[in-house]
Amino acid sequence: MSDAQPATDDGTATHDGTSKVAVLRRVAPAAIAVVPVSLLFGMLAVRSDWALLEVVAISLLGFSGSGQFALLPLADSAQHRHRRQRALRCSR
Repeated sequence: MSDAQPATDDGTATHDGTSKVAVLRRVAPAAIAVVPVSLLFGMLAVRSDWALLEVVAISLLGFSGSGQFALLPLADSAQHRHRRQRALRCSR
């Protein structure tokens, strides 16, 4: 008995014997939907003065496109409120 991987056309196989090309074909429809939404969220977050670490963290931790977009105005309003409070303290 041998546990050797079955050969594929290009000589590469995953742990279960399917080719990497077959895996990419299965993942492509989801990637076509997720990648543009992710790029749009990243662009909007950077325009809202989010740090790169914040953008990456929310993208990794909150994997719901609508939740990420809903967080943008909430965080923006909290940031403006914090700036106003700080400005009021400095003016006193």
